[in-house]
Amino acid sequence: MLEPQVRQPGFGARLRRLRRERGMSQRELAGDSMTSSYVSLLEGGVRVPRPDMLDHLARTLGVSVHDLIAEPAEPEPASPGTASPSTGTAHHTSTAGPEIYHRTVAESYAAACRDGDPQQILSCGRALQRELVQADERHEALSVLTHLEPVAAKIESVEWQIVIGTEYAMVARDLGRLETALVHAATAERLLSRSTLEGTAEHVKLCAVQLSVRAEMGLCEDVEAKVDEMIALAAKVADPQITGRAYWAACLAYSRCGMPDKAASHVLQAHSMLATPETSLGDWARFLRAAATTLMEDPARLDEAGSLLDEAQRIAAVLPGEDAKLDGARAQFAQLSGDPRLAVELGLKARDRLQGVASVRAHVTLGRAYFALGEMEAGAASLRTAAELAGSMGSHILASKIWQELAER
Repeated sequence: MLEPQVRQPGFGARLRRLRRERGMSQRELAGDSMTSSYVSLLEGGVRVPRPDMLDHLARTLGVSVHDLIAEPAEPEPASPGTASPSTGTAHHTSTAGPEIYHRTVAESYAAACRDGDPQQILSCGRALQRELVQADERHEALSVLTHLEPVAAKIESVEWQIVIGTEYAMVARDLGRLETALVHAATAERLLSRSTLEGTAEHVKLCAVQLSVRAEMGLCEDVEAKVDEMIALAAKVADPQITGRAYWAACLAYSRCGMPDKAASHVLQAHSMLATPETSLGDWARFLRAAATTLMEDPARLDEAGSLLDEAQRIAAVLPGEDAKLDGARAQFAQLSGDPRLAVELGLKARDRLQGVASVRAHVTLGRAYFALGEMEAGAASLRTAAELAGSMGSHILASKIWQELAER
């Protein structure tokens, strides 16, 4: 008999909604079958319940197991779904009022903070943090995570400390705070052996975040061993989405570490696993951009990279912050394709809207394009800015490479 398939974070959101509709506390829902902390982890999307726990939750809530785990039907999209290039599989995004949902999540978090229940604060806070990241409001997301850290420590929940630490590292990385990100990821890793998260999808995510931070900092000496460890761990989780994301993280790490052949092979593996309806439209667009950026390092794959960027372009309009990142990728593509004037045009649009290492790379692209146009002063200024930004973020090896490139001009 097949076990029911539970997918997070959707399951956690439904569980929280059903519990609240019935006026139940997490402790009441837990009963004698689990702890209230475990219910909090379920609602926060951290854990996946065993079949016997699903039965208990469904009975207590007065619903069937099927209704508890069933994914809601997508509303009809306003425009046709975007098909993946190799499978024709449609990836849709919901049009059911994201602003209203965002406001509801924020209100739930504010209510939890007023009530003072730490489990509710953590569960609602993580949901809000996810919404803020999806809305490209990372400074606000980091503020929420800063509030959640002492809450998790106070109740001595190792699992919540790992989850919050991993999310903190990820957001700090995206903002260019690489040394801070590395510290938080390392702290979360030290806690793993004392938790129930070792060997789970959350463990894979932590490995991916650590790998990406180290690669952005130029710490590449053990990248192959780290990638192999992460992919082996993902394979044990036995979820194609998790394994696909592990390959995605690996391709980016190899790309940052100057291993284009390995990066390209891992892109293809990730593509084969993520080109399904289970990949959200936002994640699919971000993957397409990352894949294109990786493939364009090989001159023989420029056309393939361009096709991926074209598909990502069709999606970018509905994703907050993605248009700037796509402009940065297209600027790099134009520069590598021999169109420095277009590279400058796109790079100028992107550079001040990008954050973290993405901003550094946009300035590098601009500098190279200016040099190709014979505008030497502008080119040197862009590379100097890129090197200074990289150094300020803790990416000293990348900064050194940029300074060296400038010296050789």
